[in-house]
Amino acid sequence: MVREYELRLGEIIHERRKSKGLRLVQVAEATGLSHSFLSQLERGKTRASMRSLFAIANALDTTQEELLAASSAPDGEPGDTPGPSVTPSAGLGTELHAGAPDEASARLLMHAGTAIDVTEFIDLPTEHGAFFQHVRPELIYVVRGEIEFQMRQNDTAPITTMMLRERSSVVCPGNFLHRYRSVGSETSVALMIHYEG
Repeated sequence: MVREYELRLGEIIHERRKSKGLRLVQVAEATGLSHSFLSQLERGKTRASMRSLFAIANALDTTQEELLAASSAPDGEPGDTPGPSVTPSAGLGTELHAGAPDEASARLLMHAGTAIDVTEFIDLPTEHGAFFQHVRPELIYVVRGEIEFQMRQNDTAPITTMMLRERSSVVCPGNFLHRYRSVGSETSVALMIHYEG
């Protein structure tokens, strides 16, 4: 069952696409996602995974976090997280469930414009998927479990592989390609923190 915030996310994606003057077929071509999936997503008939949201955000010249924050804000406009706060059970704390077995569930914990975004990922996939690439640097902090982290500067550069255990972290510079997977039997939990570099 699709929830209210997921309906709002579809509306935000639709509004952003229209403001960019893009048709669904253009976004489908840019993302590799099907036209029918994108149409259903915009109408609140299906859910986005973090990987599909990443592709959509890139096509719309924004970020996953910006889309999630906009869909969580009461008026649809993302705002800074002011001062000390407790993450509620709705709004920014709402969990975006995995779209497939090889995808993590995610929860946007904090959004402060382009300054900083904090996202909690639960149950990371056990196999590497495609590389992610963000303009901003990303700090990955392992809360629980163990993950294998890989990064490279570009498509032809060698891959650097690191094992990150509980309470360890790594910083991936902006525009570096990176990916991660869970290793071991314990459910992995990690914080991904994007910040201005």
